[in-house]
Amino acid sequence: MLDRSVPPPIYSIQNFSLKKPITQVLKNQIPLHFVNVGVQPVLSVQLIFSQGAYLADNPTVNHFTAKMLLEGTEKKTASQITNEIDKYGAALDIGAGIEEAYADFHCLNKYLHHLLDLVIELLSYPTFPEHELEKLKSIAIQNIRINNERTSFIASNKFRANLFGEDHPYGYTTTEEAVNQLDTEILRQHFHKIFYQKPFRVIVAGAFAEKEMKLIGDYLEHLPTEHEWTKNEKEYLKVSKTEAVYIEKPNAVQTSIRIGKEILKRQEKDFTVQLVLNTILGGYFGSRLMSNIREDKGLSYGISSQLSILKNATYMMIGTDVKKEQRQVALNEIYKEIQKLTQEPVSQKELDLVKNYMKGTFVNSLNTPFAIADKFKTIYSFGLSEDYYDYHIQRIDAVTAEQVLALAERLYKNDLLEVMVG
Repeated sequence: MLDRSVPPPIYSIQNFSLKKPITQVLKNQIPLHFVNVGVQPVLSVQLIFSQGAYLADNPTVNHFTAKMLLEGTEKKTASQITNEIDKYGAALDIGAGIEEAYADFHCLNKYLHHLLDLVIELLSYPTFPEHELEKLKSIAIQNIRINNERTSFIASNKFRANLFGEDHPYGYTTTEEAVNQLDTEILRQHFHKIFYQKPFRVIVAGAFAEKEMKLIGDYLEHLPTEHEWTKNEKEYLKVSKTEAVYIEKPNAVQTSIRIGKEILKRQEKDFTVQLVLNTILGGYFGSRLMSNIREDKGLSYGISSQLSILKNATYMMIGTDVKKEQRQVALNEIYKEIQKLTQEPVSQKELDLVKNYMKGTFVNSLNTPFAIADKFKTIYSFGLSEDYYDYHIQRIDAVTAEQVLALAERLYKNDLLEVMVG
């Protein structure tokens, strides 16, 4: 009989290898990466274009160009496109971020050819109907007005604007004025910059056979495609401001606090040490900031320290919302926790706890074929080796308390940007 008074044994997580994709390059130089994992006959197909807001004079154009591709083609209206997606029980999204644009869909294997037909039509023959653009603009303006009443929204945007500059793609915020300036001709022009006949990479994940691989190749290799991959950026002047910012909102009952700075990029030597350091500070529920600000002082429902990892920059941002009258107390406690990390080595017990949390979270992030595909998307986007994640656990295990202390002193001792709104 099972003795339930005895807990199950605990095993440390060891290194393991992700199943590597099968890679093919089509005649038109489009690379296909097939991640054959899972058991259900469901596919995820991601078409990733190497263009983004870096190529837009107005980054707002980027988002609307992508969204308008679902609003009508030479053969279909917006409602017909939606009905076709629903008919096959699929999900399809087209978007454009700061650094990349994409067209992603999920479907049953048996409907793959229908979705390929639709995606190719959307990317080849969009019409950018005026009335659909006006609907999207109206919704966007309403959302902007609502968000501009939220202290948390204003604080995060002001933080990024001060960190990178308001005109930099990383610091830019969409405004009503920018949305109102959009018209279909502007979107058509940008469509030819980032989508039309531009090279892209394809990542396919799921349980599939040779016939699905051949079908995707047959559909895509005949697309006329430029062979040159345009460099994903034009020069932007980064204008950083480090002075503290306080924006008064007389009717607000709370203050939103944002503190942080630009830190190490993914490719830099101590990046994994940085991940451990950030987790200790505010990267999980048992973090120092959470234990102090929420559990001990009761100043907030939640506080976190998040890393935004971009191709050309990584930044750390501590974020919380507190009562107006308690903002200075919260601010003092946040800086106290930061100062501790720069002056005192973390205990081995806490370091081991954080490492185990990070390793468990990493393993849990690989629980679906689509999640594994996203890891390879990161690998290709950042130009990493395909075995990058095979050594992730090993890199976490290798981090020492001395490394954490040295990096905290290097990163957090000076030049922290502080923004408060409320």
